[in-house]
Amino acid sequence: MSNTICIKRVQPKDDETFLKKHERIFLLTGLRMRPILTNNDGWSIYNSIDGKAYEITSQRREAEGNSILGSDDIVDFIPTNNNKNPYFYEFFKRYKWNQEYILSVQDEYKEPLIELIEDFIKSSKCKIIVFYCRMQEPAKERYIGVIPFKKFVKLLDNGKILHNVAYFVGGK
Repeated sequence: MSNTICIKRVQPKDDETFLKKHERIFLLTGLRMRPILTNNDGWSIYNSIDGKAYEITSQRREAEGNSILGSDDIVDFIPTNNNKNPYFYEFFKRYKWNQEYILSVQDEYKEPLIELIEDFIKSSKCKIIVFYCRMQEPAKERYIGVIPFKKFVKLLDNGKILHNVAYFVGGK
């Protein structure tokens, strides 16, 4: 199962020169012509947001010829149905039929990914992005936000970002 990281700049500025500083680590594929989520997935709100989406993979994965595997080398998803994570365990133990996963960013990618998110926010006219990580599976439309950037980073550091949830991050 492949993992995908997607960042969508809301009301993007035309300038994309900021992307060049991140190209050493990340391969940023613009998704302007095709939405990463289809209406068949039930993500009509996400698809209606005015913006430009990017799928993020690593340059290393691309160099190895394995970009089809998505972002598996950047992020991993940890099941919430284990009692090692009390933040989610108490909530999700009632829903054994509905497995949830926590986003875990690999150490070597954590700081570069945070910098990339911050630059995406700065490059948005309204200073908001949509951060979305998904697995290849059907998922219901779920949103959280608008979350200030620093709070989002704290949630990410503390293992409180879920897969298949779109997070609005930023704000003026």
